[in-house]
Amino acid sequence: MKSITVRALAEKFHMQCYTPEEELDKRNISCVDVNRPALQLTGYFDYFQRERIQIIGTVEYTYLQKMDENEKNIIYDKLLEFDIPCIIFCRGFEADASLVEKATVAGIPILGVTEATSEFMAELIYFMNQA
Repeated sequence: MKSITVRALAEKFHMQCYTPEEELDKRNISCVDVNRPALQLTGYFDYFQRERIQIIGTVEYTYLQKMDENEKNIIYDKLLEFDIPCIIFCRGFEADASLVEKATVAGIPILGVTEATSEFMAELIYFMNQA
């Protein structure tokens, strides 16, 4: 796979952008693998592969909803320390304001799609393998 911009990916999948759109051109994706960061949301970052797109599905989203604001802020800070290409929320879930604010400062795009997580991931991986 050759490298593609987050903007190219966002346009292909008609994604909603929660962070400033100019960041979409600044971020490149060169890895076809994706990650669902459920373990990272619990604080486990050993073996975390920062080059992967981070996908938030139902499991991750509902886990975040059970955390208090302080816990979320700690995890968001840790996750955004890594130079990840972007974070994509599936199923129409939306990023909360503190994540959007922190991601904006870090220059990491937050995007959203309405598709089910598994369906979107399959389409995304297929597309990236063809790119």
